Amino acid sequence: DYTIICNGGFYEFFCGPLFGFDHEKGELDLPGNGHEVIFTTHTSDVAKFVPHIIADPFSRNQRIYIQGERTTLNQIIQTFEKVSNKKFKVTY
Repeated sequence: DYTIICNGGFYEFFCGPLFGFDHEKGELDLPGNGHEVIFTTHTSDVAKFVPHIIADPFSRNQRIYIQGERTTLNQIIQTFEKVSNKKFKVTY
């Protein structure tokens, strides 16, 4: 038996230095043009859902999708700028 849980990128890791986000300097190095749709999920949300998914007989031998947010890198940048009240220097 198996259950595959697909959750997109973890938001906490995706929006960190590993993926080019430097919050202190206000600089971002991003792949593409920032308009591509991406799927992100918070690790805490996945942790909340997994026990319920595993306990549900429907999940047996299934692929289950958890999607926290459907967004673009440019939308994420806009949110950071709004919250931090500073403009980010973006390199694509």
